[in-house]
Amino acid sequence: MDVSALVSAGASTLVNLMVTDGWKAAEDRFAALLGRGEKDPGKAAEELRTSRATLEEARRHGDARAAADLEAYWRVRLHGLMREDGDAAGLLARLLAELEGSAGPADGRHEINGNTFRGQAQIQQGGHHNTQTRR
Repeated sequence: MDVSALVSAGASTLVNLMVTDGWKAAEDRFAALLGRGEKDPGKAAEELRTSRATLEEARRHGDARAAADLEAYWRVRLHGLMREDGDAAGLLARLLAELEGSAGPADGRHEINGNTFRGQAQIQQGGHHNTQTRR
């Protein structure tokens, strides 16, 4: 997997896990990865807590854009880490492999109800690049 794909997968997994039971297992591990080389290793953990609180608040208010904004932020943050730390890509890939399946139900089924889409919307189902556009 190239670095851009790895960073995108990392940011997506990170944000998706923040609102699941799987977050407890992942939080310390992401904090350790993100805190590599930092003078204050607790700074990464605080960033993660702040992001999670922001995401939870946004969900309570129906702000769907917040997750995308947070994912973009973490993509930039992870990409910077990859540039600064030659070992970070391998560590992130290993972390994602170990966390695979933690972002959703164990049976792999996800159910979404009660959404309203205005204009063009994309719904992804199945694997990667399996997108349907409904108009």
